[in-house]
Amino acid sequence: MAHQFATLSEAEEALQVDYINNDIPSDFGAVLQTSSPQRTATSIPDNTLSPIFLCSPTKTKCAQPMTSSVGDLVREFILNFKNCMSHRLRTQLLDHLLKITIVDSEGLDFHKFVNKDFLSSSLSGMKTLFMNSKQNLIFYLSKCFEGPSPRTPVNQMPYGLLDYVLLAVRFTDIKASI
Repeated sequence: MAHQFATLSEAEEALQVDYINNDIPSDFGAVLQTSSPQRTATSIPDNTLSPIFLCSPTKTKCAQPMTSSVGDLVREFILNFKNCMSHRLRTQLLDHLLKITIVDSEGLDFHKFVNKDFLSSSLSGMKTLFMNSKQNLIFYLSKCFEGPSPRTPVNQMPYGLLDYVLLAVRFTDIKASI
């Protein structure tokens, strides 16, 4: 394969390598059958890493001695994240960490509300605005609805207007209409 692709990133993209399985099992959240009182599963199963990691070679420049503290673990993770992981692996890992954070703090229903491509889509939209010297409307829109008492009420105008325009644009190529 080294002759077929110039870089690891090219090979990963062409072969659609998935390092992390971000699918949640269909029975996730079901009541667990145990001898103790019934409880609902609330954390994501730990079997999300691809089997590809079982045959991953260790890169000597990335290999670090065993960590002795959380601080050491974080430093080692950041070093490896920056220096040893491909762009595709970093992106999938960030998506996975966001998913874990959302499920742990806000629950599975909210995780299902947040789109799987939230990070890449949001950042891509922000980059488009940035490259065209525009204001970061994506960030400002988020700030409008932040917290239990948002600046923009969700049950009155201008929410209805924003909702209508954004949903209409989502399904329409405005450039083709002009």
